[in-house]
Amino acid sequence: MKTSTIEISQLENPFLGLQPFSRDKAHLYFGREKHVEEVVNKLMEHRFSAVLGRSGIGKSSFIFCGIFPLLENRLDHVTYIFTPGTHGPLKKLINEVFKEESEDARLTIFQSLLVDVTSFFEFYNNLNQTAVPVMYVDQFEELFSYDLRTNNMDLEIVKFVELIVLLATSPVSNFHILLTMRSDFIGHCADYPTLTQCINQSQFLIPQMSMEEKTEAIIKPLEWIGVGITDELIHLILEDLGNKQDQLPSMQHAMMRTFEHWRNEQIYSEPIKPNNYLAVGGIKESLSIHANEVYNTLNDEQKVVCEKVFRCITTINKEGKGVRNPSSLQRIIEITGIDDITILKEVIDTFRKKERAFLQPREHVEIYEQSVIDITHESLMRSWALLKEWTLKETESIKRYLKLAEDAEEYQKGNRSRLRQPELQITLNWREEQQPTYEWGVRHNASYERTMEFLSFSEKEEIKELERTKRIQKRRTKISRILVVIFLFLGLGGILLGTHAYQKSKQAEQKKEEAEASKIKAEESQRIAEGNRKIAEEEKVKAQVEKQKAEKEKIRAERATILARMQKKKALDAMVQAEASFKEANLQKEKATVAMFQATKAQKRAETANLRANRLQNLSTARAMALNSYQVDDDEIRYLLAKQAMIGYINNDGDGFEAEFYAAFHNAVRHYEGDEYNQMGQSKGMVREFIHHNQKIWVAMSTNSLIELSENGSVANKVEGVVRGMVRPAHNNRIDFFNYSNALVHFDIASATSNTKIKSLADESVLGVYRLGKEEYIVLDANGSILKWYQKNGRYVNTEVENEKVGQLGELTASLFDEETQHIFISTRKGEVMELSNDAESVITSFSVGNHHIWSMSKKGNKLWVGTETGEIMCWVKNGDSWTNTFKTDNHKARVNHIAVHPTQDNLVATAGFDGYIRLWDINQPQKEKLLITEDVWLTALTFSNDGQSLITGDKLGRIKKWSLTIEDQLAKLSQVNHDILSTEDWDKYVSDEIEYDSTFYHFK
Repeated sequence: MKTSTIEISQLENPFLGLQPFSRDKAHLYFGREKHVEEVVNKLMEHRFSAVLGRSGIGKSSFIFCGIFPLLENRLDHVTYIFTPGTHGPLKKLINEVFKEESEDARLTIFQSLLVDVTSFFEFYNNLNQTAVPVMYVDQFEELFSYDLRTNNMDLEIVKFVELIVLLATSPVSNFHILLTMRSDFIGHCADYPTLTQCINQSQFLIPQMSMEEKTEAIIKPLEWIGVGITDELIHLILEDLGNKQDQLPSMQHAMMRTFEHWRNEQIYSEPIKPNNYLAVGGIKESLSIHANEVYNTLNDEQKVVCEKVFRCITTINKEGKGVRNPSSLQRIIEITGIDDITILKEVIDTFRKKERAFLQPREHVEIYEQSVIDITHESLMRSWALLKEWTLKETESIKRYLKLAEDAEEYQKGNRSRLRQPELQITLNWREEQQPTYEWGVRHNASYERTMEFLSFSEKEEIKELERTKRIQKRRTKISRILVVIFLFLGLGGILLGTHAYQKSKQAEQKKEEAEASKIKAEESQRIAEGNRKIAEEEKVKAQVEKQKAEKEKIRAERATILARMQKKKALDAMVQAEASFKEANLQKEKATVAMFQATKAQKRAETANLRANRLQNLSTARAMALNSYQVDDDEIRYLLAKQAMIGYINNDGDGFEAEFYAAFHNAVRHYEGDEYNQMGQSKGMVREFIHHNQKIWVAMSTNSLIELSENGSVANKVEGVVRGMVRPAHNNRIDFFNYSNALVHFDIASATSNTKIKSLADESVLGVYRLGKEEYIVLDANGSILKWYQKNGRYVNTEVENEKVGQLGELTASLFDEETQHIFISTRKGEVMELSNDAESVITSFSVGNHHIWSMSKKGNKLWVGTETGEIMCWVKNGDSWTNTFKTDNHKARVNHIAVHPTQDNLVATAGFDGYIRLWDINQPQKEKLLITEDVWLTALTFSNDGQSLITGDKLGRIKKWSLTIEDQLAKLSQVNHDILSTEDWDKYVSDEIEYDSTFYHFK
């Protein structure tokens, strides 16, 4: 029988998720009929029954939808239902039983019961109640939750227990007492012997459901509304459920979401299939995905409050397991320091709506200061990755506080000194992030004031020490500058000495020349004297008269010779002295040159250090400006801070374009121009995939259409069926794809028409189709079956491809065709990856990424990127026949839907996920994100533009957006709307009045 879409949309969802079954949902409660009969028999026999069970086994649902409906057929009764809570258990009992009485009358009853509990019968008889009273105390373990107790509650608890036992055992009473309690609290009852006796006499421990009972819990609610479910899905659910009883609430939630997916996606009333179940994440992931969706509907302020609330009401026990820590609304306010109760209630209401029921009390119950806020079920703690992260952060924060308290105590005893770096800075960062309140502190260690005073004292002493260090550094800097000046003067002195030595050298050379002349003159005189002596000797014999005269001439000549020799020696001495002066001048010149070089080198070092310090300070200022742009309410100031932060970062040689700068740019432009500032268009339905074909980009939509992407928008082309995946490698003149009906469709680009070639490629859900030849295809389905399709006698036929290793993998989750190697890659829910030949007949390589449900893959070169269901991203590098993990991060908080590698830079990869985040990674700098964009909706696809200058994303709402990746484009965009720069006054106000307004922050080089 076929049912219209309208009829399907009006069907009641037979699964309640995490919310407990109420009495009006008893018709949907199955699997516990035998157990219900046994408890009712005990209750009728002993007038008391304690229903015990572990958390999440469904005790409240067991009572409301099992016990109460059966009691209606056996007993004319009136019910009183309450939980002990934080307002005092005895008061809660009185308020429930005597709710028609005045407040003064209830106070009188309370005071009387504190003295004598038997007085209860006197007050109750005045009500003239003829029906048999049945009192149901839900969550009895709250009596033993000491964190919920208010002052002076111990006496009230004792009287409450006495009254419960009295009502169940007194002969004058006809009360039937029914209570539910977590089995791990049973030991606390030993403090009350009479209560223990009652429990031992009539208790029921809810057992684990058998396989048949679990199957009934799945099938019968659907049968009630006339909807079918495949055997394959039942087996899959039971396999995921395993033997863990506390998985039943997770199953209820997964089935609730599965039914919603089937109701929203299906046109005809076909049975619910595994693809509906897997689309919402199954038992393992549906809670986390759903919780992330709810969390992402909050604004930034509400998200901060949300984290504080969940950190307050959850904790980790000594065994390392997450456990509930229910707290009153007033207690949450005191512990977290949340001052806006309106926002607090908005956050709590968001998470306790009927279709979510992550928190309790339930949606219809008004909450006030004494209301106990609690998570509905501990399975939320085990499944929601973000909550596990918060709980771990809270635990680490508590450890940090307890360590600080211990250090403060030791300091007070004189056993240790104050906190020092880096421990001090880590602790200060903790205080800034945690902002611990007094109530939070004393909850974990009573010496809160001493602990925080110790931290403040350590901070003040560290500041004083830093100031002393700065003064010393300034003094050293001053001395360094003086030394530079001294070196400069020494250099100038060396130059002057060199000049003086050069002049001396010139004078020595002049004296040398004069000595040479004197020497020549002396030698000439000697030669003349020798000639005269010869003449005198020749004339000696001729003229005795002239003898005396000749002798005198001889003596004169000898004197002239001696004088000439003396002149020669003097000239030689002058030459030696001149050479020595010349050497000394050269030595002084060399010393002056060395001194000048050292002075110049020291000056350059000082200038380099100063420039580096200024650059680092400017980079820090730019980073602070980018972050500050989030805090200001003035759109213009936000815009200018973002723009000038980018200019300052680039002008000061920032190492790559970091995430906070792009986020500041995006936030500023969005506030000026709206969320659509970079939207290329929007179509009905969801963006499923981007297709690169002949240098053009096409978009596959969920509304049976293909769109050729253009800056000016394009007309959608209608195709046959909803595009599920593309055939690889691509055909030159057409786009081949397979749809959700498993049909192979050819879309001719020239005529913009589509034609179904094969109506059904496989019996199961098709995972990938790969072109082997001109009209030959390899088809992989989710179960690992492989078919080869080809033409024979003008029509398509298929044969099965035998690959035993693929068949052993079980369910496949993703597939990928590598254009470079022509190989096929497949993955499984358990993290196994296998590389196949293009005909899928042989296995090239295989490896495991760990127990991770792989959802998306992308490959370029020897790098394979994988994204998981829980938000992990990994890069595996092939070396020969082996694969090595070189990069891993879990920054995404939900499923990674798509991974894209940059067309020209293999080290850059972009990711998009269900958490609404777009992230850009650089594998060479794994600790630093290059880009971070937050959207408020599921991101379903992304790709790089052909030139790699932009990212293009698609989301669940059909929006296609273009995100520029180049600094020039971003600055141009920022400058389009506002050409101004921050005034000096605005700089001092929004940046710092102690930092110079450098031109690098407003003039782009």
